Amino acid sequence: MTPKRLFLIVLVLAALWSGYWLAGAQGAKVAIGRLQENMQASGWEADWSDVALRGFPNRFDVTLDEPALAPPGGDWRWTAPFFQVLSLSYKPHHLIAVWPNLQTIELGGESAQLRSDRMRASVVFVPGLALELDHAALVVEAPRLQGDTASARARELRLAIRPTPGRENARDIGITALEPRVTPYPGAPDVAARNVRADLAVTLGGPLDRSALSRAPRVERVEIRSATVELGQSRLRVTGDLVAGRDAYAEGDLRLVVEDWRAMLDAAVASGLVPQRTAEQIRGAMGLLSSGEDVDLTLTFADGRTRLGPVSLGPAPRLGSGD
Repeated sequence: MTPKRLFLIVLVLAALWSGYWLAGAQGAKVAIGRLQENMQASGWEADWSDVALRGFPNRFDVTLDEPALAPPGGDWRWTAPFFQVLSLSYKPHHLIAVWPNLQTIELGGESAQLRSDRMRASVVFVPGLALELDHAALVVEAPRLQGDTASARARELRLAIRPTPGRENARDIGITALEPRVTPYPGAPDVAARNVRADLAVTLGGPLDRSALSRAPRVERVEIRSATVELGQSRLRVTGDLVAGRDAYAEGDLRLVVEDWRAMLDAAVASGLVPQRTAEQIRGAMGLLSSGEDVDLTLTFADGRTRLGPVSLGPAPRLGSGD
């Protein structure tokens, strides 16, 4: 092969690849615009001041400037200076999401600032137009959340989601918080845990794809394989299986095993999370349930109520909106 012919081949391939990238970039911009229109038509607030797309020749890197996001009804609102979605041009169904070091979250009439050293997620969709989520992983390094009064921080937060083997529309969810600390109000002692971990399986009433933006699938079942909180020498472990009953109220049982419950209660009182008067009532009840430092309880959720044995403790939690 002569150098001239080789040069022509390289030139043609470069032109074809450039055309592919330009077509992909244009398609990405169109898709972002349609996503925004669909979300707004479904009642979402989905706004940003500008969209930039870079990365030629091997990447599609999208940057949204000054994004603002809120669901229908405005239960919460999120804003940030920017938000990025990065992908390789030959693997567009695998995305990397990048958040800035400072974000603002409005919830329940209060505003909180979320700072972090680094916050990224890897998101993989099933190839196709439905954009069904396959698996994802989020890592937040040194998150610090500061509200109007309370604050929280941790060394690291991790969240992972993947399909549950053998179950349709079900996802395994793993959550880990390393060395979390919560300050209930200014001047209060920190509630500091060594680690918080949860291993869940959540079954939904439909696929987790682009249609979820207009109507989120109903939560049908939450299986808590293990959820643990390590607080000093104390340890709380929760297991159970809950299903959505009438109006989405949880039905099922949760088993709570508390090791050294007195130390855990003392820490909650010292931080102001539990009033002293309430703590005395809890100590009296625990004394009837256990003669030692450990206690094993079963909470039952049925008919919209939460019960400990024959005692009603109040309404049961809801697994969604009940629509």
